[in-house]
Amino acid sequence: MTSQEIKQLRLDYGKANGNPKISQEEFAVKVIGISARQYHRWENDESKPNRLAIKELKRIKKELDEYKK
Repeated sequence: MTSQEIKQLRLDYGKANGNPKISQEEFAVKVIGISARQYHRWENDESKPNRLAIKELKRIKKELDEYKK
């Protein structure tokens, strides 16, 4: 996933859950279960998620896609 896709996932998740302005910190800690700093680095293209994190991001995206139907 690209940094833009990760950011869009956060924003889409927030909208779907009634919190369109969900912060990086809230999404990282409460939704993905990682540190806010690590998430910030992904979204700002300073590092890439590992395989386990990508799997979790894809799971969240799949849930959102199902929700949109």
